Amino acid sequence: MHALADKHVQLWLVIGLLFCGAVVGLTVAPFLSTNEVVYDYTVELEAPDGTQVELQHGIWPELSNVDFFNEVRDQFIRQRSHFVEANLTEMELRVYREGAVVLSVPIKSKGREGSWWETPAGLYSAQAKEDEHFSSFGRVYLPYSIPFQGNFFIHGWPYYSDGTPVAEGYSGGCIRLEDEYASQVFEQVKVGMPILVFEEAREQATFSYTLEAPELTAASYLAADLDNNFLLVASDNTRVSDTDLVARLMAAVVASEYLNIEKQIIVTKRMVDGTHEGRLTVGSAYRLYDLLYPMLREGSMEATQAVAGHFGTRRFQELMETKAASLGMNNTTFGRLEGGVWHGNTTTAEDVFLFMKYLVSNRPFILTLSTNVSDIRVYGEPVFSNVSARHPLAGEAYYRGGALDGNSYAASGNAAAVALVFASSSRAMVGGTDDLITLTEFPFDGSNRSVVFVTFDSKSAEQDTRDMISFVKKMFR
Repeated sequence: MHALADKHVQLWLVIGLLFCGAVVGLTVAPFLSTNEVVYDYTVELEAPDGTQVELQHGIWPELSNVDFFNEVRDQFIRQRSHFVEANLTEMELRVYREGAVVLSVPIKSKGREGSWWETPAGLYSAQAKEDEHFSSFGRVYLPYSIPFQGNFFIHGWPYYSDGTPVAEGYSGGCIRLEDEYASQVFEQVKVGMPILVFEEAREQATFSYTLEAPELTAASYLAADLDNNFLLVASDNTRVSDTDLVARLMAAVVASEYLNIEKQIIVTKRMVDGTHEGRLTVGSAYRLYDLLYPMLREGSMEATQAVAGHFGTRRFQELMETKAASLGMNNTTFGRLEGGVWHGNTTTAEDVFLFMKYLVSNRPFILTLSTNVSDIRVYGEPVFSNVSARHPLAGEAYYRGGALDGNSYAASGNAAAVALVFASSSRAMVGGTDDLITLTEFPFDGSNRSVVFVTFDSKSAEQDTRDMISFVKKMFR
């Protein structure tokens, strides 16, 4: 009997210890964890119409406005939040705990302008912590690495595999700190911690024009100076058009903002079903960097389907629509994606103007990838290096960028060295399209003016665009 009682006592003692251990574990574990932390902060701002808008994670061009940025940062401080502030104008990085600065260190360098690693203003979160991240492009190690939002990193001084530090002028990018400071930041930052990035937008010079519109066949069109938002010529620019004009370009933007360009995408049979290009091999892996070349230069259906399929087409469509909404593209929708072709898309000339403005200011490398000019010094030789850009305005020296929709392969003309042109897949025809976007750059009065031309529902979008360009060029003499 005594032995049995002793066993019962021992059993209850074990159960009691296990219970206490569980309670203590649940209580203490959050404080002992060094990696996984949930930061459930909400920042609400007042929109121009008076409604409250919740600030979402991602690129926010508005955060280039110092007043808007200060308002967001002050809300974090008032909430006694843990967060990181990366001020790329002051070149200072600050770590906050409970709304107070606990660490402030100088930023040694930032992402090179126009590169994949140029970090635009926005609200992000620390996605991971790596003692050493190896970049297969630069072939260097990045110590004390904190990746956030796909391609962007905070890290220490890069070095080669033999231990040699990179040169002072090395322009791999991201937010680079001296190792001493990078290690301190690395210790303070937890995975999931918000990262608020600010860089003041360049001032827009005062500029004006006096113009009369040319006669065009397009139902909706505009020509606008992106540097000062001046509409040079416009007609029905809020008219909704059924077109997939911006779909692949938006797809490239979303993919580049959510995935690292080194990410390997394995091609499945579903990804190439319904396409007929034969570039991609089922079972093979391609970097996002490689897929963007045919996607942007030719409007490749296979490449588009592969990128979207990696996310899941429905999820990818949602990300594209969320991105469009964040840019104020209120009349732009993206429909069903089948065989690399988008069905049921809409947009307006006004929405395209907002989109082009965002690209020029925040994602210029997307434009560069759509040309035949490749900078392989950092990114390496793409798999599809022989892919040429196509559009009906080939060879014009004042254009920037170049690509056509996937159904426009029949369009005539040589590969363009410069231009950004997207055509409607549903109405593509040899030598021209019904819808067209063209981004150009004109020298004027000691500076270059970025001018976008949008032409929708035209009898000849190419001719209408040429007529607008010819008219606007006279204003720059």
